[in-house]
Parts: sequence; structure tokens; C-alpha cells
Amino acid sequence: MRKAFLIRPLVLTMAVVLGLSLAACGGSDEDAPASAPASAPASAPASAPAAAPTAAPSSAAPSSAAPASAAPTAAPSTSTAPSAPSAPAVATEKPQYGGEYRFQTTSPRIGQDPKNTTGTGYFYNWGRALSSLLRYEYRTDVPAGSYIVAPDLVETWENLSPTEYVFHLNPNVKWHDAAPADRVAGLNGRQFTADDAVYSINRLMEEGSAQRGYWTAVESVEVLDASTFKITTLFPSATLLTNIAFGFNKMMAKEAVEAGGGNLQQGPNAGTAGWIVECEVDVQCVYHRNPDFHLKDADGNQLPYLDRLRNIIMPDVQARFAAFRSKKLDTHSLTTEQRIIAERNYPEVEIDEYKAYGSTFIHFRTDQAPWNDKRVRQAVSKAIDRQMITDVIYDGKGHFSMAMAMPSADAYLPNEEFVAAWTQDIPESKRLLAEAGFPDGLDAMMWVANYSETYIALVELMQQQLKEAGIRVKLFIHDRPSYLSRVFTRHGEFEDMAYGPQGTFTADSWLNAYYHSDGGRNSSWVNDPVLDKMIEEQSRELDTAKRIDQLLEIQRYLIDQTYQAVVRSSISQASYWPWIRNRAVSAGADYPGARLEEVRWIDQAIYDKYN
Repeated sequence: MRKAFLIRPLVLTMAVVLGLSLAACGGSDEDAPASAPASAPASAPASAPAAAPTAAPSSAAPSSAAPASAAPTAAPSTSTAPSAPSAPAVATEKPQYGGEYRFQTTSPRIGQDPKNTTGTGYFYNWGRALSSLLRYEYRTDVPAGSYIVAPDLVETWENLSPTEYVFHLNPNVKWHDAAPADRVAGLNGRQFTADDAVYSINRLMEEGSAQRGYWTAVESVEVLDASTFKITTLFPSATLLTNIAFGFNKMMAKEAVEAGGGNLQQGPNAGTAGWIVECEVDVQCVYHRNPDFHLKDADGNQLPYLDRLRNIIMPDVQARFAAFRSKKLDTHSLTTEQRIIAERNYPEVEIDEYKAYGSTFIHFRTDQAPWNDKRVRQAVSKAIDRQMITDVIYDGKGHFSMAMAMPSADAYLPNEEFVAAWTQDIPESKRLLAEAGFPDGLDAMMWVANYSETYIALVELMQQQLKEAGIRVKLFIHDRPSYLSRVFTRHGEFEDMAYGPQGTFTADSWLNAYYHSDGGRNSSWVNDPVLDKMIEEQSRELDTAKRIDQLLEIQRYLIDQTYQAVVRSSISQASYWPWIRNRAVSAGADYPGARLEEVRWIDQAIYDKYN
């Protein structure tokens, strides 16, 4: 009989944070009560106000609730992943129950199936009702760049061999007692079982699933008993647990899928997470606290702390900022101009600034000429003045990266290599074009996702830069749903080039999804056997030092091939009113899982002071 090793939380460290969320925009706030308190992510910044008395809001639970922590600690691990960097001590504030946290998203894509979606509109709306098998730790003592795998639906797990994992479910998980429209005969209130887990994994692994790339290591998944299932992998995987915990991999009920006619495009929206969801399409979603939620904080207090979340669909950037200033929203992602206004007129607002590893980038149709010639793609990249774009559009706030969250700080290419490759060089751009057969330049179409006025301003500046090299670009500006359905998906349907955002993904998940020939988000039609082999080898390399070397070589290879032209990675500027407590940016602020509101809370005394 083989010896089983219990697994402790797997740590994947990096300087990663939430980047450009695919659902980062806004609209109208008439439905958000102006007097409602709010909550915050799992990490209060050092500049946060001192803890106020623990008096709870009017609807609060007892004020003896203990400081928030993520889910219970997982079992020991045999993983070779590096440890998280040291972090400051946990704040001594005590969480308070009750209140409503108000925020906004821009995406109207509320009704969608988690198997098929490539955007965050679903996950920030209906998707909050659904849980993952594993999650990441969100605490004030967990640095932004740490991905520590922790329990969720799975309570403990064992690594029987390098390719065999046994998972034991939390016995307290129940499917929501959902709103009437989302109730399904035989489902609501029943226990989450191994059959549910296996059904969901198989559905996420299916041909055509947008999430298939997270499960490429899996050979089989099987039920052992009602609360236990087993995953067997094709090879030892360095990233299996981290990928399982990623926010796209939500668990679904077979009964719900069947009730929806074979999919969940229009619901029913029955889940197991901390929130029971009610949505009005293109208006708002309200998330009510699940009284039967299975996770507790480190002191045994049930999560979540908040009574409600309110997500208001706000497409207009100025309306979003106006709603935040009038305290109808509790958080807002600031533009450079808005930050100046906030710091001058609202000194009590707290701004969390951190380096993000999402990006904006150019997709190329590499299946078609002339984009199947890397010299043409390189010419486009060489014509772009990324530093000017960062300085002019973003007031100097940005950095260079390959837009992937690496497993450790030393897995990122040195900045000098990015500068050498990405400094604008118009003569070199023209030389590459001429060598590729375009001595007089070329004409091209660029599809542009209209996420905000800033996006359009950036693209118009880039259009002028490309013109200097003889690349005459016509812009086709389209809406966000078109970007997600026709561009940021497998084998994009755009012409020539497309420009848009990408959120924060771990290196393995992004490489497999976007760059691997079988990837579910391979929008640029990449079909490179050399790159496929490199991607596959890094994902099964358990020696940390060797894997880091492999990831460095992959980044250099990608810069040379330019299957996508990364334009910039951002510096996030998230603002909060000071009553939002326990803010954390752990695990890239949980893009796109949106689970960190389960550990946020509102300080009623601070709220009363400013309202």
C-alpha cells in the first residue's frame, strides 16, 4: 500500500496583482442606496485608519467576531513551489457583521455559462453564486504576489503519487436555497457531492470549453465515494492545484444545467458560494449573504461578514467617479486625472496602488499573411513607443512584462531585456517591413475594444506611431461583448490585428490558454510545435529552479516571435472610502474569482463619521 502524504497550502509567489479586469467599467447608480455601508478586500493598507470600536451595523451579528482570515488551513503539501515572501503582521482590527458593499462593473454579460465564458462579466455577476474546489488565501498578512492554495469545497487532499490526487469534500457544503426563479427540483438544500465535482470537472474539460486549458494535465477523474474523488494526471504537474483554485473553474450542478436546457446561459443560478445572487440584466446584481456558507474564519466565525453586495452596471466612466464621490459606491478604480481630484478634494479616501500583471495587447491573425511572418509582427512592435504611451496616457504609471503572473520574482525577465526589445525603433521597423516584402509599408485593420475613452486615446496615439513606420492602420471600434465573443476567444474572427485588455493569469494557465495550439483563448491562431513543447515541459517540471529557467526562455522566445505585442502592464490605483476594511490584493486580488468580498467588512464607526 502506498503511503499518502497530506498536502499543505501550495504557495505560488510572484509580484502579481489584479491587472486590467475585463469587466472594469461602470454606469448609473440610482439603485444603490446612498446610506448603505460597505466592506473591503482582505488587507487593510498601512495607511488605513486605526481600528474603530466594534459596534456592529444595525443588522449586525455579535461584535465578538474575530479578525478575518481565508478558509481553514489545508493539509500538508509535497509541492516544490517556493514559499511566499515575508509579510507584515495581521492587523488587529475585529471584523463586524452586517451592511452592504457597493461597487460597479461595466459588463452587461450577466447570463452566461461558466464553461464558455472568457470574460469576467459573468464571474463578477451571476458567477459569484458558484464556488471552486480550491481557492487562494486572502489575508492582510499574505502579500499581493502570493498564490497560496487553500480549501473551499475541498477540505483536505492527498498526493498518493506524483500523478494521483485524492480530494475530500467539506461535509457542510449545501446548494443554495435560491430565489424562486433559480430553484431546481431535488437540488436546493442538498449536499454537494463527489458526483457534482466530477460532473463539473468533466464539463470544464470538454472539447470547446474555454476553461479546458486549466485541465490539460488531467487524464481522468473518478468518484471514490459520496464525499471523495480522485484525479489522475498524465504527468507530474507543477501547477494542477493552482489551476484548480483559479476563479474560472466554478462547480456546477447537473440538475441546473439540465434545467437550463443543456447550459446555464439563462440560469438557473444555483450555487454553493457565500452569496445568493439576484440580477437585473444591464441594471444591477444584488448578492445576499448565504446563511449556510461552509467556510469560517480562523476563529470559527462564519463568513461572509457582509449582509449584501450590490453591483451596479455602469458603462460611463464619469458616472462611476461621480457615484464614488457622492458615496453611492464604496470603491472605484481611478484614472490619473481622477486620482488628482480625489487626493485634492477627498483626503480621507484610501488608494491602494500596486503593480499589476494584466495588460493591454495587440492580437495578430498569425494564420494569415502577412501576419504569419514574424518580421511583420516585429515591425509593428518596434514602431510602438510604449514609454510615450505610458507617460502621456497614464502619467508614467506602468511597467513592462509579458503579462503573466510568474511563480517567483526571479522568473520575470529583467527590465533591461524588455527595454532592449521594446524601445521604439522606426528605422528597424521599416527595415523589417522591407525585408518581408513591404518596402512601401502596408495597410491594415485594427479592431479596438471600446472599454473607455482612455483606451481609444491610447489606440489613436499608437495609430500615429505606426504610421511613422509606414503601417497605415484603420481602426474598427467595437463594443466589449464583441471583443469577448469574436476576439478574446479561440481562433479570433477579427481582421489583421485587434487591441484589448487581458486580466491577471498565472503563467501556466495563460501559456496553455493563449499560446498553446490547443488553447481555449488562442485568439491569434498560434500553432508553434516548438512553443507547445516548451509550454508542456514547464508545466510538468517539479524542480523550481529548472522551471524558472524554462519560463525565462519562454518569455524570450515570445518576445522574438511576437505572437502578441504587449503594449503595457498597469499600476493599479484602487480607491476606497475608509470604512471598507480588511482589504487584500493577495493572489492578484483574486481575478477573476471575485471571492475576496467574503472576507471584507465595514467599520460602522468610520462609516458614521463620514456620512
